[in-house]
Amino acid sequence: MKPEFMRLRRALALALATLLSAAGLALLSPASAALAHHNTVSVSAACVDNTWTITWKITNSERYKSETITQSNQPAIVPVGTTIGAAETFVATETVDGPIYKTLTVVGHWPSGKVTDKPRSATITPNDFRGTCEQPPVYPPVDPQPPVTPEIALSAQPCVYAGTSTTDVTASVTGLPNGATYTVRLFSGPTVVDSATGTAGTGTVTATFSGLAPGDYRAEVEATGSTSATSSTITAVDCAPQAPPIDPEEPLPPVSTPRLVITPVDCSSDVTTPTVSVSVTGLDAAEEYEVVLLNETGASVASQIITGVTNDEVIFQGLEAPASYAAVLQLQPGGSVVSETVDLADVVPCIAEAVTLPTLPLPGAAPSQQLPTLPVTGPGEFAALAAFAALLLTAGGFVVTTRLRRRAALALDA
Repeated sequence: MKPEFMRLRRALALALATLLSAAGLALLSPASAALAHHNTVSVSAACVDNTWTITWKITNSERYKSETITQSNQPAIVPVGTTIGAAETFVATETVDGPIYKTLTVVGHWPSGKVTDKPRSATITPNDFRGTCEQPPVYPPVDPQPPVTPEIALSAQPCVYAGTSTTDVTASVTGLPNGATYTVRLFSGPTVVDSATGTAGTGTVTATFSGLAPGDYRAEVEATGSTSATSSTITAVDCAPQAPPIDPEEPLPPVSTPRLVITPVDCSSDVTTPTVSVSVTGLDAAEEYEVVLLNETGASVASQIITGVTNDEVIFQGLEAPASYAAVLQLQPGGSVVSETVDLADVVPCIAEAVTLPTLPLPGAAPSQQLPTLPVTGPGEFAALAAFAALLLTAGGFVVTTRLRRRAALALDA
């Protein structure tokens, strides 16, 4: 093929391509302008201050041209005439009671380019409301509970006299919160000598500290959820003695001393023999006694047993008289003498029946005198009997004197 023809062919092809390119540009120019000028509409939901808040956004795609909203289906959110600057985003918010369906549709116009965008939309659905957005309940303020105050007491183990000077001390704690962790510390002065920890239950908590030397101790308890408490001070004594001290025996109750009193019993119609009475007091009712009657030489004359009484009276009858008697009290028959009489009892014979004295005749020269008959019944009548005896002796003396005088007179007459 000739070179001239090749050059002509190339020229024709170039001209055809240029013509086709110009026609394409003319057809695509309106669409390109519309694609360059557009809005981007978006929406989201969030819980703000316990309220659902919807946020609407419209973004201008033009970097150098502002636009004006010419149409809006939600003028309360995006009013018609709203201007959005170049490359800016318009933001509008609204609050709702709960998840909803809602759509925003707007149309933008760029006056400088004389371009109007097509309707642009964004829709929100209940699925876009994530989580919950409820107002939390409001409760009245609650006063805090006062702190728990435990109590602690300390006690020392009494001595058991086991040949050791050490002892045990036990701390008892009440009022701890159930389940609280506690610590009990034992102090001797300002020094902590031992401690114990544990978990409190519903009852009393105890902690025992062993092998302590004699001295003064106090305890302190601390626990979670409560205040601390301190016990009073106790003294642990020295338990070294091998045996407990011997307590003095209690004195026996005082025992009264037996006492004897002996008295003679007057003769009477009921008492016809020499008799004495021995009064005994201060006896022990649980013991057995023997009352022994003694004569003037100290020989035993008679005896009687006394038992089961504290006071008694013993009568001894048919005694020899005249005589004096004493009495002694022996513990058990034939036992030791526990008391004796101080004075002696003197007894005299008893005259059991009345005695009639005869009338004594007087001499003829003497006046006749009849003496009365005097009954004598016993030692109680001794005074009358003595008077009678005196009178009898006087009368006898008078008779004797008279007879002697008569004899003397007869002798003189002879």
